[in-house]
Amino acid sequence: DDQQVEKVTLQARDERRDRDEGNDRGPTQVAPDHDPFPIEAVSDDQILAAWRALATEEGIFCEPSSAASLAGVTALAGSDAIPGDATVVCVLTGTGLKDPSTAERVAADHHVIESAATVGAVAVALGW
Repeated sequence: DDQQVEKVTLQARDERRDRDEGNDRGPTQVAPDHDPFPIEAVSDDQILAAWRALATEEGIFCEPSSAASLAGVTALAGSDAIPGDATVVCVLTGTGLKDPSTAERVAADHHVIESAATVGAVAVALGW
């Protein structure tokens, strides 16, 4: 089908790019058509916790609903559902600017540091 053709085309492109850049890692595995991890549902609180963790620990400002994939993986972390040596990819689709009201609500609970929009001013405001 068309999706499988696209996957194989992308796989070949990536392998060619890696080979050209001297990063030949061997053949790329095409992801299965089903999700191998049994994530059924996560709560809004779990999603917001993952969203905050992405912002505070990774510096990624994504749309809150986009953090649902990380919330699901986090919920399964430490269980037998995800093998310890598994590579897990969580796709984040959407900027945090799509839902500014959530960011404003969360920021209201924290001290906000104001600064002019320059690198130097931000550094001074952060005490660097």
